[in-house]
Amino acid sequence: MEKVLLPIVSILKCFSSQSVQMDRISTPFPAYLCALVGFLCFVMIVPAVLVAQTEVQGDVSGVWTVEGSPYIVLDSLIILEGEQLTIEPGVEVRFEPQEEQLPTYFYNFGFLEAIGTEQDSIIFTSNADEPWPWDWGRIWVFGGGVSMSYVSLSYMGNGIEFERDCSPVEITHCRFAEYGYRNRPGVPGGMLRPHGNGIRCEEQHQNVTITDCIFTNGYSSRSEGIRIEYFENPE
Repeated sequence: MEKVLLPIVSILKCFSSQSVQMDRISTPFPAYLCALVGFLCFVMIVPAVLVAQTEVQGDVSGVWTVEGSPYIVLDSLIILEGEQLTIEPGVEVRFEPQEEQLPTYFYNFGFLEAIGTEQDSIIFTSNADEPWPWDWGRIWVFGGGVSMSYVSLSYMGNGIEFERDCSPVEITHCRFAEYGYRNRPGVPGGMLRPHGNGIRCEEQHQNVTITDCIFTNGYSSRSEGIRIEYFENPE
């Protein structure tokens, strides 16, 4: 915002003397025109900055930059096999809640790289005015890879769920909060489930590394920070 206002300030300073030098003759410049120029610059420039956002849905890949943030997710996302999505530090990804509590998912068959910093984290959250757990579903990984660091995820059903053997997966210094399945007050019906986990994976995932993560406020009856499911070999 400071960079945006600098040109406006420069214009105002230019006319603050209330005169313009023309061929060595000082011509008065009306003060009200000075104010009008400044106002028009403000009206044209500032709103464009305030409403800067990118709407996304469907197939995604490439790089999500902080200049395009926040990214508003209108419907489920998918990273296709062989594709990669890189999310830069400081980016916010906001999921628009769907009608009748049907969730929006982020499917990953490729590779998701979201590397924030301690000072400039990446955020996945709800875009609701009054966010609630289950506003969006989860990051659902089907054999793809994930590298996440200093990422905050909130108001989802599950944070990250691994459905197939995934490689490589490294999740570090991430925060999972306000997750689980919980009906909104005054909204009948909806999907009620006992589980709502920060991270869920199965026994066969041999290449998943999770370190230095924080899990808070799981609302389902059996919410867990990390849930690892073991299945007996039928043979």
